[in-house]
Amino acid sequence: MAEAKKLEVLVVDDDHESYVPRFRRAFNGRVEFTPAGNAGAALRLAHDHKYDAVVLDHDPPINGYQTAFKIKATTDNELIIGFSEKWEAEEARELGLYYFSGVEANIAQIIAKLLKMDRQTYEREVKPHFDSNGKVQ
Repeated sequence: MAEAKKLEVLVVDDDHESYVPRFRRAFNGRVEFTPAGNAGAALRLAHDHKYDAVVLDHDPPINGYQTAFKIKATTDNELIIGFSEKWEAEEARELGLYYFSGVEANIAQIIAKLLKMDRQTYEREVKPHFDSNGKVQ
């Protein structure tokens, strides 16, 4: 049987090393997370590859609003998920973000949805990696 295609996610966050390794463990090889620590790296990667999703921080040095705008305007990467408490509904609507939240568990639920992971599998395999505040452990 052929191995299922992994979901490919570009993570644009200067602090990605604080949670991407744990997200990798939570999704147990189902998702390929490609980190970019700044907007320039993100734009280069997004120009070179079509990702299934882009998870994007809001704060400097990223400038999430401008980075999202440039990614949408100049690449084929359209599904952008805002990951920061600083994203506001108005700017998310303006940019056409797929979703936004500052809670890691919420981002994991969206990734599971993109994987078409059923609720039971999520509850059994992914959810245990998050604490009661939604932080990845």
